[in-house]
Amino acid sequence: MKKQLILALAFFTLLISACEEMTGEPIFTPESNMSQTLKPISISSFNPVSAISGSEIAIYGENFGASITDNYVTFNYPGANETETGWASEVVQVPHTGMVLIRLPQNLNPGEYTISLHFDGQTTRSNKPFKIINASGPGN
Repeated sequence: MKKQLILALAFFTLLISACEEMTGEPIFTPESNMSQTLKPISISSFNPVSAISGSEIAIYGENFGASITDNYVTFNYPGANETETGWASEVVQVPHTGMVLIRLPQNLNPGEYTISLHFDGQTTRSNKPFKIINASGPGN
């Protein structure tokens, strides 16, 4: 009986100590796996500066996403308030975090557009407008 009482007391003590609230810092949090400082994204240029709808263009800048699915690119009328409401383009390739190759939307009318790139909760816009030209040429 004495052995059973000692075993029961040991089990009860172990159970109580296992249920105590842990104090101190957790070993891992989702934030600890993220970068400490969010690097701002920016568009520095694009090439070509004008094209017909459906063409591919390269966008150059800093701190873009490393994969195709990380980046979201839209074309907007200059001065539009909502950058995410423009015409979405297909991201074709991301050779590195400073370059994104995209295919222009098929339904863009000739005119000037601002390029917006969205990545990791941030948005950047091109300083210069991109020009969509007619398929027959800029003068027609």
